[in-house]
Amino acid sequence: PRQPSPLHLGSRDLSLAGLGSACGGDFMRKLVVDWIACDGHALCALAAPELIDLDDWGYPIVHAIPDDNASLLLARAAVEACPVMALRIEKSK
Repeated sequence: PRQPSPLHLGSRDLSLAGLGSACGGDFMRKLVVDWIACDGHALCALAAPELIDLDDWGYPIVHAIPDDNASLLLARAAVEACPVMALRIEKSK
């Protein structure tokens, strides 16, 4: 499988607020979209419709900021659904 690009020019951070304490740490999580890699397949929105909507061209838009374990599971499903590995979840302090 294709590895994510180390360059994230044009990436947009989408906060997954409050998930640090739920996951055993004092940190936040962010869902990061690599806009260079994203081809607009729209599978992320199918996997997590509560978190991700699509623009007119099929690119992801986050409507809700996740703040619980269920949202983290949905975010992970969206990451796994992406055929070009354009999504990832990152920790941040």
